[in-house]
Amino acid sequence: MQSDMFNLYPAVGAVNAMRSNYNFVMLSGGVSSFGICNMQVENRKAQPPKKSRGMIARSYLYMDLTYNRYNMSKSPRKLMLPRINNTL
Repeated sequence: MQSDMFNLYPAVGAVNAMRSNYNFVMLSGGVSSFGICNMQVENRKAQPPKKSRGMIARSYLYMDLTYNRYNMSKSPRKLMLPRINNTL
């Protein structure tokens, strides 16, 4: 899993360290924790920038389908699956 190319992406070290392994969520409002980078981290939760959300969701869902050892819980799966009715 660690060396799977669908799990390896370049990242800014300070942002990655601050995000730690906090769950991704949709935070209400707020400002970026990192200036011009729209990543937000608060109360042990993280909201990635809009432009990164699809890539993150695809990576998480791929890992969940590909590796039996990785089990995504219900809440992140619901957040990352496409909302068909909202896109029409």
